[in-house]
Amino acid sequence: LFRARANESSLGALLAGFFTRYATEFDVDKHVVSVREARLMPREEKVWGSSLTSAARKGRKADRHLFCIEDPFEVSHDLGRVMDSTSIVWVQDELA
Repeated sequence: LFRARANESSLGALLAGFFTRYATEFDVDKHVVSVREARLMPREEKVWGSSLTSAARKGRKADRHLFCIEDPFEVSHDLGRVMDSTSIVWVQDELA
């Protein structure tokens, strides 16, 4: 049985770690954010492995998979699929 140990980090340290991780370690071309598994997951583990699905290549903007965030309740759903290249840069700049 897995037992998590108590987190002894301050809220400030956790927040700083969050910003550092997603501003410097997260590679949008290689990773999927998995809140459910508390890790960065390789894109190959999800069905959204390529930057664009066939629907997006047909011009349906909502089907892009540029910044992948796994929905923890519906794991086949990419919460970040609505982001475009401009919004990804904005998010990364804000986190830096």
